[in-house]
Amino acid sequence: NKESSYLRDIYDGEIFQKNKEFFSQDGIGLCLNVDWCKSSNSFEHSIGFVFLTILNLPRSERMKNENMILVGVIPGPKEPDFRQINHLLLPMVQELNIM
Repeated sequence: NKESSYLRDIYDGEIFQKNKEFFSQDGIGLCLNVDWCKSSNSFEHSIGFVFLTILNLPRSERMKNENMILVGVIPGPKEPDFRQINHLLLPMVQELNIM
């Protein structure tokens, strides 16, 4: 069946399948998301939002507002390059590594 070979969720992926005991114990899987939108008063000004979703939740619950964790807002006027975004994300990564 061609449809059964599609990956529809992180649960279908090889890395998850090899590490599912992590999710079945006390571990929490987080997915880092960065999304950009134009400012409502300017089409030349972008604002970035950095948020985490909890992968342990069912797919239908993961992206609900009440289940997302906003960890940062990146003001514009332009999107940062990869070095700048890494610098902005470093404190969050360090905090998560402590846990």
